[in-house]
Amino acid sequence: MYINYGAEPKLDELVKEGDKGENPSKLSAKAEEQKRKLPVGLIIVFAIVIPMLFLLVYEPGRFRVWVDGLSMAWLKVPTSAVVSLAESVHRGLGLPAYKEGESAFLAEAKSSPDVFEHNEPVLDNQDQGADASSSDGEASDAGNADDGGAVHVEKPYTVLAVGDSLILEGFGPVLEDELSEYSEVDIVRKGKYSTGLSRPDYFDWNDYIVELVEKYSPDVVIVMFGANDGQNFTVNGKPVTFDTEAWRTEYTARADHFMNILDSYGIVTFWVGNPIASSDYYTHKMEVINGCVEGAAVDHVNVHYISTWETLKDSNGNYNDYLPDANGTMKLARASDGIHCTEFGGGLLVIRVFEVMEQYVEF
Repeated sequence: MYINYGAEPKLDELVKEGDKGENPSKLSAKAEEQKRKLPVGLIIVFAIVIPMLFLLVYEPGRFRVWVDGLSMAWLKVPTSAVVSLAESVHRGLGLPAYKEGESAFLAEAKSSPDVFEHNEPVLDNQDQGADASSSDGEASDAGNADDGGAVHVEKPYTVLAVGDSLILEGFGPVLEDELSEYSEVDIVRKGKYSTGLSRPDYFDWNDYIVELVEKYSPDVVIVMFGANDGQNFTVNGKPVTFDTEAWRTEYTARADHFMNILDSYGIVTFWVGNPIASSDYYTHKMEVINGCVEGAAVDHVNVHYISTWETLKDSNGNYNDYLPDANGTMKLARASDGIHCTEFGGGLLVIRVFEVMEQYVEF
């Protein structure tokens, strides 16, 4: 017997209805939407890892410094392998040349006489620097041909370290830490990025050094300029091209004027020359600038030029990112730009500077 308790649902209605009366097509769309959504945790991981990988390839030198400082061998070995791979990719992509060209372009753009002009008189003693360039291939303990009458500083005394980014990074911090270890020695470190003697219209070190000397009354000043100075400038509204005789003459005069300011306060000055760079482009710039400064220092009995040209060369007399420590272990000495120093490289420069300083200053 068949009993009909009501109208039977149509077949198409049964197909359209799902559990709890939901439409199966809607359920399918929701499932697909959930599948397409990435977990929040995975998104965060991607947001961290991808920029880190980019930075690792673009600036492997910074990671190398961190890896070299690791004391845990189980962590150091694999991370060192990863950094080595990143360094290979870095070179394979041609990034060193790209970054060098980028730095050169920015330096030239910033120094273009067509854009920047500064009317500055050529100092009276400009003729002293015409032949100021000298080979930095031979280390020089001081720029003075005759140290007779040079002042010797005894404790207590204050040291003022000034300059560009090399005073702010690598060399400067290590110098400050080392001098701080000596009793009755105070150290003040003041640097300015992207500055030097070429562009007083951008930042005038002649004014700033007077301000610093008046404030801190140093007995000793350590100076390091040059990384930003290999550029054109103007004199009396006329453009002066880098590495011409006129440029060397003017730059030597500017260094001489800076030294005269320090001489007027009776300060003993140590002017640290720039080390060799990785590229021929910057190496030449450093040679020219070092020669001008060394030439200016000759006539200042209390200004001692310190060449670091040989200090950061390898055993073959060439530039090398890695140099041996006291135990012969190779360590990263230079930053990825081939100009600045790591903490280890800065320490090598400090050793060199102290070799000369101890002849005139009590430690």
